[in-house]
Amino acid sequence: MKKLKGISAVFILAVLFQSTLTLAEVRYVRGQTIANSQGDPVTDGDTVRVAVPGEGTLKIRMMSIDTPELHMTVPGQRGYVGQQPWGGQAATYLAQLIPVGTPVILEDRGTDRYGRTLGRLYRESDNADVNYLMTLSGWATPYIYCEEHGCSPGDFEEEN
Repeated sequence: MKKLKGISAVFILAVLFQSTLTLAEVRYVRGQTIANSQGDPVTDGDTVRVAVPGEGTLKIRMMSIDTPELHMTVPGQRGYVGQQPWGGQAATYLAQLIPVGTPVILEDRGTDRYGRTLGRLYRESDNADVNYLMTLSGWATPYIYCEEHGCSPGDFEEEN
């Protein structure tokens, strides 16, 4: 039980520290998951494609979580390798949560340096926070980005 409390606290910290925009800059848009060239809605366990009416396809990097990579470069090797089998399993779980055609609500928080939209995804059918479900399942870990915030080790110490 203590571990679960710690995970919840870290997840809350991840949300607080990674959410750098003001509330007025957050926008909510409806869309639905769409397939990539392989027929999947997900690129990996924390990246998904969403069709937004009037805007086209957005590649969403799910904020505040990190999953094993499905494709990554490895120095000294040609091509891409994954953090197998975990990268594929995390992507499969995300695709089960939001299969192709799933209506979603995107909490848009802007874009990253790669042009991906940063945000949270909610299934429209039950308002489930997909980012949180990935963490709760164990396929994602809370991801805290501290570069702009100057996080210190004390920010992550367990309370007694």
